[in-house]
Amino acid sequence: MPNSQGVICSQEDTSFRAASNKATGLYGSLLEVIPQPAAFLDSSGAIVAVNKAFGSFLGLGSGDSIGKRFSDFLSRETLRRCQPALKAAFNGTPSEIIGKLVSASGGDLGGKAVCTPIILQDEASAVVLFQFDGSPGESERLRIDDLLTRFPDDVLIFGALDEAASIHARLEDAAGGSIDPAELCLMLENCLNGDVQTLYTGLNRQKNACEPGPAAKITEIRLVPLAEPSNQDRPGVMAIVRGNVDSPHEVEEYRRLAYQDALTGLSNRRAFLAFLQEHLARLEDNPLGGLAVFYFDLDEFKKVNDLGGHDAGDEMLVRVAFALQRCFCDIGCVGRIGGDEFAGMCLLPDEGHALDHAERVLDALSRIRLEVSNRIFTIGSSIGISFLTSQAVDRSIDPSALLRLADAACLRGKRIGGRTVHLHKAEAGDFLLDSAVPVKVIEPDDIRANDFELYSMPIRFLQEDRPCGDEILLRLRGEKGSGFSPRVLISAAERSGYVAQIEGWTLDKVLDAAAARGTKTILTVNVSAESAGNPDFLDILQKRLRDNPLLASRICLEVAEKDFLREPTTIESFFRFLIDLGGQTAIDDFAGHWPVLARLTDLQVDWIKLDASLTQQVTRDRAKALVLKGLTDAAHDLGIKVIAKHVETEREMTLLRALGIEAAQGYFFGKPVPWM
Repeated sequence: MPNSQGVICSQEDTSFRAASNKATGLYGSLLEVIPQPAAFLDSSGAIVAVNKAFGSFLGLGSGDSIGKRFSDFLSRETLRRCQPALKAAFNGTPSEIIGKLVSASGGDLGGKAVCTPIILQDEASAVVLFQFDGSPGESERLRIDDLLTRFPDDVLIFGALDEAASIHARLEDAAGGSIDPAELCLMLENCLNGDVQTLYTGLNRQKNACEPGPAAKITEIRLVPLAEPSNQDRPGVMAIVRGNVDSPHEVEEYRRLAYQDALTGLSNRRAFLAFLQEHLARLEDNPLGGLAVFYFDLDEFKKVNDLGGHDAGDEMLVRVAFALQRCFCDIGCVGRIGGDEFAGMCLLPDEGHALDHAERVLDALSRIRLEVSNRIFTIGSSIGISFLTSQAVDRSIDPSALLRLADAACLRGKRIGGRTVHLHKAEAGDFLLDSAVPVKVIEPDDIRANDFELYSMPIRFLQEDRPCGDEILLRLRGEKGSGFSPRVLISAAERSGYVAQIEGWTLDKVLDAAAARGTKTILTVNVSAESAGNPDFLDILQKRLRDNPLLASRICLEVAEKDFLREPTTIESFFRFLIDLGGQTAIDDFAGHWPVLARLTDLQVDWIKLDASLTQQVTRDRAKALVLKGLTDAAHDLGIKVIAKHVETEREMTLLRALGIEAAQGYFFGKPVPWM
């Protein structure tokens, strides 16, 4: 564990070998496909695994750094910068180090590094992924004529050889207040070394913050270097004295309260709309391209609050804000609009670039993991985009109207289940009063029991090229279900509190069909966390399967990975209950979260169904194929079989078979059709 001097320490950690084995075993393939120099560090600061880029970056052999302290390879100043970020990462918070990084031998290591927490099966073996990423930026020097324009008050010139006591006396006389001599000496030294310095007098005379009325004024002194310290023949420092200014602390606090969201530190709605107005003005001067406004509404955020508590909800919002800030910081800006809703904006060439950027945001959000006690929460978002071209821009456009268009597009995504991106190309008519068409969102009272019907989708063994079984899907019947995804149906049922009854009805139908079919193929059914812990649902299972092991062997009940992460105790208990009855189990929409695999080591899960993000584009992305191969091998080592979803082409099917994946489903094998 870390010592009192920080995360990076010299003490050997007794869990090093265990952490090393887990890091290299579970994460080895992932580490090698990272293009940046990267390494895994354990809690003692020891290096437990590296990729090839890391060794060449530091001028080392492939295994020369394993087992050594990371601090041995950094300069003292770089080590000081890295310690807080690593400490935060070992506490579960992703962090960045910005600024010039230098090796122990004086080599340039760039200007940015990223620390990502990687949680293994137990806390003692936690590791952090450390990546060097980027080059140091050039800082801009403040121009003296700019200073004179901003501070046209008393100006005093001091030579580089003037005594500090003389400077102190003249400045106190000009400022009309006392100045700490030690503080002034330090600032003068920094100024002669080339840095602009600012000090204030009269801070101790301010009125009590609890007293009513305007705040007291103070005096500001700006010290500006005029020549290099070695040039003694010319004046060295210019002091600009400006009286009757507001306290910088109070000004900053007023600005924060007026324009900054207190929880996340992002711009609030007021500030965001002001920035949006500026971007609209910039768009008028840009004949090519357009302005994209993004609206983000987090999916299933309420469950984070309900299951993890409001502190967990606040922490999730902070992590979402951090992820969004990273996505927009170089190209635009982002703000928190309120609650679990955020917005972003940037100038982009066309709608295609806007959609691509939204997909990158979804990917960034999908990597967020928040661990609370024994639960791990993930998050997603529905995204609406309003895209305004430079040809359509007009000075009369209200920024809030553009934001409302993005909100409406976001609601269309919510209507079909969330985790989607919808884009609306804004036109002049969109900004007329009352032009917006309300979007219908399904409500719990809109559906009844007789509105349901079941569909089936084939699952096929890849290696043997034969039927494996069918997934049974719940749908809304007829026009009522048009445009609504299964996710929104389940979401509405969860809000109304009768999801267990719906899934119990589905299970009864599936068990009747399985008993009548008499085949060896399996029928898979999705089960929510609410049903997994519902006594009535469990009673149906026990009554139907307790004395019929053959029927039980034909049933596979699958739980979404996000539900397993959020309620591991409930899901593990449910799986053991089903296994005891002879049924099969599966983790659905598995997105590669290693904590899930780690928790499955002691639980006999039969299948994992891969999320589409792991299989899409695998034929065109060799790195993704390598990661998928490592993930499949890790599952096989745990005795778990793998099903790929959303397979649409023969080429995808051939590659997935070559990677050793047992089974697959998707439009290539057959679309969902009415069942029974």
